[in-house]
Amino acid sequence: MSVSRSQALYRPSDLNLVKSSLRNIHSSRSSAVTFGGIFHGDDLAISEVFGGRTRALNNVTVPIGQGIGGRAALEGRPIGAGNYVRSNHITHEFDGVVRREAIMSIYAIPVMVDLKPRGMIYTSTRDGNALGERIVKETATLANQIGHEIKIRDEVDRRTELLDQAQHLSEPDYQGMVDAVRTAYAELIGLANSTVDQETAATIRAIAGQLERGRERSQPAPDLTARELEVLSQVAMGCSYAEVANRLSLKPLTVKGYMRTILSKLHVHNRHEAVVMARKYGLIP
Repeated sequence: MSVSRSQALYRPSDLNLVKSSLRNIHSSRSSAVTFGGIFHGDDLAISEVFGGRTRALNNVTVPIGQGIGGRAALEGRPIGAGNYVRSNHITHEFDGVVRREAIMSIYAIPVMVDLKPRGMIYTSTRDGNALGERIVKETATLANQIGHEIKIRDEVDRRTELLDQAQHLSEPDYQGMVDAVRTAYAELIGLANSTVDQETAATIRAIAGQLERGRERSQPAPDLTARELEVLSQVAMGCSYAEVANRLSLKPLTVKGYMRTILSKLHVHNRHEAVVMARKYGLIP
């Protein structure tokens, strides 16, 4: 996936997500060989290895369709082999690498985003025992979590294109861009609250802050907290209290409480007036 200059400045490393999960898997199974990496186009670059005895696995490139990882990527599901070098269900381009690490049993679990492979986690053993179902399920859960985080980052990248586009506006496009920025701001705040990765959340909020600061404040603004602004940004999109609560992982009654405080701080009487006043102050796009 290509990214613009501004996206590259903001986006955290997807590889770090894979590396962190591999480290956690290996720490709980110190006798195993755990390795993986991310895809660059149709090729997986294995760059992270935990428990290796040699450097045979480092920097190996695995095209989609080749080996156990290539098949897992092609089919979009975990693939296992109790005895890798004797398996009849995979191609064997990487037998030499596997033999040098004395690996016997191996599972490849792909990180999928919208049906496309974006990363791979391998977990393996050097003895003849097959990997247990619990271990495979736990690893698959981690792969799904990584895929979810990468999907959020992709959505953030799509929305940050507004920052680049806004620099090349013609006058007829202005109102449409304002509406797009407002939508992007509210959706970014929702994404920030849906991710469990704190680095990603911080990045999303930084981008949202860039959109927010796109307008000059015409006068000193009331002091709304970050959470109050998040609630108000969703209300500005026309969301009900229940929808705001779902987007921000809050209870509807909590959202109502925030809105009461917001109305009081802005000296207005209803949600519509609150949105208008907040935009006048430049608190939200």
